[in-house]
Amino acid sequence: MAQIKPNTPSRFESLSSWLRAVTREPLERLAAGLVRLKISPNGLTIIGFLLTVIAALLAAQGAYFKSGVIFVIGSLFDALDGTVARVGGHSSSFGALLDSTLDRYAEGVLLTGIGY
Repeated sequence: MAQIKPNTPSRFESLSSWLRAVTREPLERLAAGLVRLKISPNGLTIIGFLLTVIAALLAAQGAYFKSGVIFVIGSLFDALDGTVARVGGHSSSFGALLDSTLDRYAEGVLLTGIGY
C-alpha cells in the first residue's frame, strides 16, 4: 500500500480551491452574458440573499428538500455576483461590503430556519 508523504505539494490545496478552478471558466462565460444584459452585481447579491431567506423559511416549515434546492440556486447567485463585478469592471468597496455582509446575514437566517 502506498504511503502518503506529509507536506507533499498537490495541485489544489483544498476542495474549495479545486471547485473554484473547475467552475471559473463556466462562471466567467455566464457572467459575461449577464454583463451584456446589464445585470448588476449588487442585484445578484440581493437576489441570492432573498433566495436564502426563502430557503430558511422552507427549512423552518420542515420542507428540507425544497429548502436545499432554493439554497443551491441562491448560492449560484452568490457565486456569480463577484464574477459579474470583475468581468464587467464594476468592482467596488461598497459591493464587496454588501456581498460579505449579506453572506453573513444569509448564514444566520438559514441556520435560524434550520434550528427552528
